[in-house]
Amino acid sequence: MNIKSFVLAVALVITATSAVNAATNEINNGKFENDFKKWTEVGSTIGTLNGSDAAAIGSSGLGSIIQAFSIATDGIYKLAFDFASIKKLSVAITDLSSNTILWSTNLAAGINGSFSKKLDLDAGTYSLSFTSKNALVDNVSLKATAVAVPGPEAGAGLGAVAMGGLAFWMSRRRQSGAAA
Repeated sequence: MNIKSFVLAVALVITATSAVNAATNEINNGKFENDFKKWTEVGSTIGTLNGSDAAAIGSSGLGSIIQAFSIATDGIYKLAFDFASIKKLSVAITDLSSNTILWSTNLAAGINGSFSKKLDLDAGTYSLSFTSKNALVDNVSLKATAVAVPGPEAGAGLGAVAMGGLAFWMSRRRQSGAAA
């Protein structure tokens, strides 16, 4: 392996890693900047909070917002959103091909903050729903996560050993070329 091949291999690994880290959001209009474009509104009063683009769900009774989305490749996806709930907030992801709920949670009334959850999803079509009698939701995203790189305990120093071996091999090759 010559230096050019080695540098090319390193560049390809860095490019592939960058592409994974730049994952796109599978949820459209997750910041509600365009009101509820791409979302379906069901039930009681649904609107955006004055002065912000957060979705106000069910301010006068039970309401829901739902968005269908498709995933092209199997993988681990991170669902994240900000919320404030006066009443319980229910969140669910449903597989639209089998109409089964794959994951759901209920966030308690009277709390607010950020929520995130990693989900193992197959390629397919799903829906994401938020249901409450009085809650706010904003900054909704669902993004593919990067493949985990083993920590130092899994291969402590293997990179340094490989680089040392490569340097030793190149040194020996130069020495044998000079002797000939």
